[in-house]
Amino acid sequence: MMTIRNTLGAVMALVGLSCFPVADGYAMIDGHTGAGTTPVFNLTAKQGRVATGDGNSLIFWGFADDDGQDSSQSLKGQVQYPGPTLIVTEGATVTVNLANTLPEPVSLVFPGLDVLTSVVPVFRNGMKGRLSSIVPEAAPSGKQTYTFTATRPGTFYYQSGSNQAVQIRMGLFGAIIVRPKVQTAKTYTNVFPNHQTTDKTFTKFAYNEAGVPDQVTPPGGTAISNIGASTGYDREFLYLMSEMDPDFQVWMELGRNTAKSPASFGDWIDPVIKRDFTQWKANYWFANGRNAPDDMGGAFDKNLPNQPYNCLPLMHPGEMILTRFVNMGRDLHPLHTHGNHQRIVAEDGLIASSAANPLDQSLTTITGADLSTEEFTLTMAPGNSFDSLFTWTGKGLGWDAYGHKPGDPPAPYEYLADHVGGPASSIIAPGPQDTLTSKYANGQFQPPLPDGTPAPAQAVPTVFSADPLTLTFDQWFSGSPYLGSTEPLPPSNVSLNYGGSSYYFMWHSHAEREITNNDVFPGGMLTMMGIVPASIALPAE
Repeated sequence: MMTIRNTLGAVMALVGLSCFPVADGYAMIDGHTGAGTTPVFNLTAKQGRVATGDGNSLIFWGFADDDGQDSSQSLKGQVQYPGPTLIVTEGATVTVNLANTLPEPVSLVFPGLDVLTSVVPVFRNGMKGRLSSIVPEAAPSGKQTYTFTATRPGTFYYQSGSNQAVQIRMGLFGAIIVRPKVQTAKTYTNVFPNHQTTDKTFTKFAYNEAGVPDQVTPPGGTAISNIGASTGYDREFLYLMSEMDPDFQVWMELGRNTAKSPASFGDWIDPVIKRDFTQWKANYWFANGRNAPDDMGGAFDKNLPNQPYNCLPLMHPGEMILTRFVNMGRDLHPLHTHGNHQRIVAEDGLIASSAANPLDQSLTTITGADLSTEEFTLTMAPGNSFDSLFTWTGKGLGWDAYGHKPGDPPAPYEYLADHVGGPASSIIAPGPQDTLTSKYANGQFQPPLPDGTPAPAQAVPTVFSADPLTLTFDQWFSGSPYLGSTEPLPPSNVSLNYGGSSYYFMWHSHAEREITNNDVFPGGMLTMMGIVPASIALPAE
């Protein structure tokens, strides 16, 4: 993950990115926030086109926000993939007015939420026809209204309830975020033991936890931090997954059997190759409606008018990052986070709690996410949502990530055992460069001492002087191995590094085919997590 310098022309020439604004649209979830206890959203189902990371263009069906409130940069009535993210508060009674400009009926369902709209099955050709929807539909050029109650916080989604085999594949879906009704500041102590900063104070939470104790005492043990039950966070991101089979999208545009009026109602029939849905096979994978590398560009990029959302998380060391994962695709997606494990605090809008009834907010307020688990790869089934927490301090790297010299004060949230000259630290500054090997005298290369004992651990070098003809610098590299530092790069090297001195960890699907665009690597469901030095400001949420 990274943020990019405003070297637009060079970036486009280098990796074909549409555009990379500096900072705008990073470090937050873009969405339409419904005000008050009875918010109203107005959506229209429309047809549009998405641009893929390899330069292709595919038809899709999506929802447009008719209020133009998605953000200060949103365009009123602009169809988008995925649909607008709807953000409401726990307890709100939410109304969604749907207008339909598509050639077949469309409806809306809200899995996991208490829907107040009457459930009336809709059949094609009367009761003897095929079931089309379990809720009232908006006919072509028609309208329909839906109402639900956001009874509990969590991450949910909405999707078409009509002809789902076609319409969900075409893109008629979006995320719903329900925030807790009451959020009061809460401090957890000793969250980061043996760090320069040990405690964390949160003002934002994914779920209710006002009564969660700061510490817990295991049987026969001593009190420890209860951070494992917390859902507090500093920044949040959305990671909505979907996929497309380009053959199907092209067929929907050019070869659909229009004789089956008014639509094919679930069949994908190609009279030439006799194809049906059993042969549907994704070849494009999306994060928030974009493939890599476009998902790492800025939000609301004018070159991607129907794909306003990006997927580029950025954080400062020691911050707690809430990621809301939603799988709107047909396939399983194993999401893999480099840099650290993530702690899963909820699934499908249900907090990972030992409460007798996790739906009872009075109970989960006391227990919190006390059954949360750490995962390095998270398998997302179709229709799944997960809420996870991720943090990074550089703990255990075995060298001073900031390149400190003896006497320098530790950085905020720095792990003291890895601080040069720190208490109980064996880390020392880098030694001289070996002119023969071009390697520095650090713990990785240092031979054992004469008595056979290992050499003391040392920090990695601050300067690389290898032959530029044999050494290639990645686009995210600052020229220095230290967070917050830069070194000269070859003139031909274009750095996309946010602030010029950040770290990057790849976040991607571990089904390796899913990080391609139509079989071309890199692409697909791939982004980066950027660790930005505390000295560089990030956009406020």
